[in-house]
Amino acid sequence: MSSSFDLISLIPIIVTALVAILKIRKAHEGSKVNRTVLIAISIVFSIFVSYFILNSFLIGIPVLFLPVFIIIFIGAEFLTYHYVKISFWRGSDGSIYSKGGFYIQIVFITSLVLRISVSIIFLGSASFYRHVEEYAQLVNDTPIILIAILVTNISLIISGGIVLGLNRRLLRQYNLFKKGIEPTK
Repeated sequence: MSSSFDLISLIPIIVTALVAILKIRKAHEGSKVNRTVLIAISIVFSIFVSYFILNSFLIGIPVLFLPVFIIIFIGAEFLTYHYVKISFWRGSDGSIYSKGGFYIQIVFITSLVLRISVSIIFLGSASFYRHVEEYAQLVNDTPIILIAILVTNISLIISGGIVLGLNRRLLRQYNLFKKGIEPTK
């Protein structure tokens, strides 16, 4: 275990906390739907998930897990897209608003915080940006670290898939609602 903890390790935690507060509040209270913002959020979440997954391969997770990760991601995205409940309504200004996906946002934020925590606890704050070879050796020598990273990666992959499934469903229903096909709630 590494005892190094510096201010650079607080950056992902602060960013995650801000995103968590905003996303959970919007999912609970409802928010104006903006196609560009939904696409941007999907890209940012994909980058977060990809960074941690690729980082784990660099520090010793066998690449043989990649097909399993891809299947899990596609399955989570597919199930969420087909089964999530979202409601839409028009505001007094004529804008379209939506509400839903509260638990999906909580699952994603929890998974992201767990993955960041595992990196900091087991590998130290420097694992975000340097010393990949040292951490790869540590992961190979300590099976508990490998298991912790695998479990949190799977959690993060599932949550990334469900967030993208939610956003994809939001975009689809938003387009239908805009055309007058979906009933208002």
